[in-house]
Formats: sequence, C-alpha cells, structure tokens
Amino acid sequence: MDCLLCKEEKLPNEFVTEPLSSECEHPVLFCLRCAVSEVKRHSKCPHKGCNAPVHMKDRQVKLCQAILDDLFKEYDGDDDDTPTVCFNVGGSLTVASLTGDSFTIPFDPNMEILQLKSKVRENMQHDVRKQRLIYKEKELEDMVNGRKAKLADFKVAPNCTINLLVLLYAVPDNLNDVVFDLGWDFPSHGNVWLDAIIFFYANKTFINYADYRESKQTPLPGIRHTGDVWDRINRKGHQVIYLTLKSIPSNITHMFLLLSAYEGTLQRFPKPYISFYETSNRSKDLCRTTIQHALSAKTVIMCYMTKRSGRWELFESGKLCGGHIWDHAPMKTVVEDLIAQGC
Repeated sequence: MDCLLCKEEKLPNEFVTEPLSSECEHPVLFCLRCAVSEVKRHSKCPHKGCNAPVHMKDRQVKLCQAILDDLFKEYDGDDDDTPTVCFNVGGSLTVASLTGDSFTIPFDPNMEILQLKSKVRENMQHDVRKQRLIYKEKELEDMVNGRKAKLADFKVAPNCTINLLVLLYAVPDNLNDVVFDLGWDFPSHGNVWLDAIIFFYANKTFINYADYRESKQTPLPGIRHTGDVWDRINRKGHQVIYLTLKSIPSNITHMFLLLSAYEGTLQRFPKPYISFYETSNRSKDLCRTTIQHALSAKTVIMCYMTKRSGRWELFESGKLCGGHIWDHAPMKTVVEDLIAQGC
C-alpha cells in the first residue's frame, strides 16, 4: 500500500490506524513517519483539506511516535526499561464495562495495553481510540517512558477485573453551548413522564443537581433545565438540559446525566435515548446513545462528562441504580462509587 503523502510503498504496520483528531472525517491513508513529520511542521492533520488542529503532545500523535520508534528501534543489548514487576503465568483477566458487558482472557503480564485494547475491540466492538482502561482507580496508559506499556507496568495481578470506559465525544475547546436531549416514546398506557437529572461533583464532593424543579433550587451558572417538552402528535417526550460549558464553575469536574421513572421501571417507555448536540446546530448529533439493556431498572446513568486537563469529555455509562426524582440517595451512592473507581 502506498502512503498518500510520500507516495512510497509501506508495510501495513507502518500506517496510522486511527484518525489523528476527533474532528477528522476522512480515511487515514498516510504512514506513521509522514504523520509525525507533518504534525511537527504544521500542527494540523496532514490529510488534504482537513486542517483539523493536531499537536505533537496529542495522545494519538504520541502513540504514532512511539510505534514508529518501536518499529525502528536500535538495540544495544541493554534495555533498562524492562518492567521489574513479574507474576507467575496463569490465571485470567476480565474486562468489564459499566453496562455489565464483559469478556475474559488468559492473564499475561507482558501483554501490551494496546494489545488489550485490540482484544476489547474484537470482543466488544469499541474503537481503540475511545477506550479508557481503569485498574485500581488508575488509567492504564498506552505508553510509559517512551515505549509501549504492559500490564506489568501497572502491577495488574491475575484474576482481576479491569474497568472499561467508552468515550462518546471529546469536546473541542471552541465548543461552548451544548444541549443534552433526553427523550423517550410514550408508553401504551399510564403516565408519560420520565425525569432527566444532572448531578455535579467537584472530584468526589457532591455540589448540586438540576432537574425540572429548577425554581425550587439554586441552579449553578451555565445550566438550564427545560422541564417537560411534549410532542403529543408523535407521542414523544423530552427533557432538555442546556449547558454553557465555560460558565460552569471551574471546580466542577464531573457531570452525571440520569434518566429516571417516577412510577414503575423504564420498561414501560420504548426507546429511551440521549442526544448531545451544539445549541446552534440541533440537526447534527455530536453523539447519541440508547439504553435497551436497562429497561428493567428504575433509573439509569445515561452518560457522564469529566474534565481532564481543562477539557470536557463525554463517556458512555448505562449503569443501573435505584431512586427517583424525590429520592436521590441511591443514585448518589452509585455515582460516587463510579467516581471512586476512576470515572
């Protein structure tokens, strides 16, 4: 296969495998060496006409550099980077998502984190670039000390579980006004109400919440909850939350979006979903997720946002919990457990 940029024929493992930026919407047809070189010179995606900002410090570019270094590494017979932690071969390793989906593989302390992420992609169909793997509240990074990281680097032990977090959308710096639209189809009988609730945390400390009872609480800056929005012709319900991200207090690090049935369970409500879009462009979903697995529950954490290095990221959840709009305690228990696990 020829590189789109240098026009030279390269082996498959010499090509970039994932887009360099979440803003890239084109096939990746250039080699690792060209990608790193072009980003170093121009700080943007090298694909003609793309122009998405990309920098050497970005995670995907650092990964390209590490793979490139590994492919053409010069060995001197003395590698001081070899992990000193070693376990007896044997046992198993389980990877589990917040929805309860999981798979198990034989444990190998020398397995690279990128190899494990490839296993996740094979078994759970999640893009490698959108995965965060958490063990004992710490993220398993792709690289350590300029080389590909292994399980042993993080002292991962046999017969343990690694938590999988799935990125839905990385919010770019220039995106400020966004909308969460939590919607559902009307049930065949009974009341038609579901409640959208958002919890705000500063690390592990609960700060505030927002729901349809906005007038009965002191809202945080940058938040507006519409309450119920009905489409009775098409038999659909919505509760919409508007966020002005740069107006939200700077100490807020986590926002959890929950959908709750006041009476019964979510099973009465067909096709509950959450859509995330820019306020000025409601016709284009930035991401969208549904919760078919959670219909037997009373409340589900649809998704959550975390702020890392000053930037917001939106992650899939699907975690089930009890409680409802007048009883937040069971919800908070589950949310705070997720934060403690590294969400």
